[in-house]
Amino acid sequence: MTAAAGIPFVVGAIACGVVAWMASRQRRKLADQPTTPAAAVFAGRNEVEGRIWAESPLVSKRTAMHCVVWRWTLEEERTRTVTSTSTNNGQTTTQTRTEHYWHGIEDDGYSLDRFEIVDSSGSVVVFAPDGQGVRTRNVYSEIFRRDDDGRGFFEKLLSSSGGTGRYREQESLLAVGDQVFSVGFAALDDDSGAPLIKDGPGANLLVTTGKESTRTTWWQVLSIVATLGSVALAIVGGARLFMRDGSPTPTGGVIGAAVALAVIAVVGLVMLYNRLRIVAQMADRAFSLVEVQLKRRADLIPVLARVASASATHERETLAALTAARSVGSGASVAVVDAEVESQTTALQQLAAVGESSPDLQANGAWLQLMAEVADTENRIAGSRHFYNDSITVLRTRRQSFPGVLIAHWLPMPRRAELFSAAVHERALPQLTRTFG
Repeated sequence: MTAAAGIPFVVGAIACGVVAWMASRQRRKLADQPTTPAAAVFAGRNEVEGRIWAESPLVSKRTAMHCVVWRWTLEEERTRTVTSTSTNNGQTTTQTRTEHYWHGIEDDGYSLDRFEIVDSSGSVVVFAPDGQGVRTRNVYSEIFRRDDDGRGFFEKLLSSSGGTGRYREQESLLAVGDQVFSVGFAALDDDSGAPLIKDGPGANLLVTTGKESTRTTWWQVLSIVATLGSVALAIVGGARLFMRDGSPTPTGGVIGAAVALAVIAVVGLVMLYNRLRIVAQMADRAFSLVEVQLKRRADLIPVLARVASASATHERETLAALTAARSVGSGASVAVVDAEVESQTTALQQLAAVGESSPDLQANGAWLQLMAEVADTENRIAGSRHFYNDSITVLRTRRQSFPGVLIAHWLPMPRRAELFSAAVHERALPQLTRTFG
């Protein structure tokens, strides 16, 4: 045995290390991504949780369920003879066995290119052509024999060589009302101008009835197994690379293990530092989203006041004071934003009271449209605040738990790291008509 015998083990250790790195990266991308309310989806990578809805849903082939994607298969059970030969102590043994397997003979399916995910804040459109990225759930499976009757399609089935006469029919789908977890890239729709979630750079579309915790756990298990495999192969490879008198040495194994653990530790710390920086930048970006929506809100208040003053002349003095509503200054702290927005909320309450007491305003199309925009803006503010609070919570959790606490000292918190209070902003939920049947 030569030292070169250890090279394949070293290569295997490197390969397992790469797998561990990729699995850990995928887990952190999911675990560190705050959940975005559907009404506050922003350009870039988003994670949304809610229920599936479609205005004109599909009806599945076998179970007749309302859904956005369905897939149906019909398979035939077949047999095949497998012969294997083995040699032991110069004696050759031949074994023959019969295997059963399912062979697809017919399939069908259909999917909506667009459907919605609805949560308490509103809804967001998902663009999934041909059901790309959509994980269905099994709702029907039955095994039967060819001579069973009442199915109506057996005349299309041909007896095949090796067929056992047993068939399996299955259907899977994503039904209207299913609770889903979705990750994807959000961009503005060219037609409507509203954000939609789709497949994009750095964020492949995923819509699944499974939970986020299940997927992160799976990636974590894969990362741990690959890491242990890398260390084990490094030990064997090191023992063979540093052989003495043609035999592996324990010293070589210790060196291999030390090198593998050192590389894993360095790579892990670098990954952790980068992820903490990304989460911190995400929190800053989330705050900027709040500022954008608050600027829109402040711009709407004077317009509402002017429209109201044209109809409610007796309230003109009160309404004139509202035209001076301030927008939140860029770079303001969370406390300043809360204080300024409280005055905006008071102004909106006064405007709403004037509108409710004026029949002319209730019949004014411009007023009603502006109030609808206010309601939409209120929900976007609430959603943006929720996303910001989640971002800060994720950052704090990562910094205060192991192993993030090891490097938190070298990565200062963002300048604005307080949580928004829950009482300052009042939400006006849109009246969504959604039937989950």
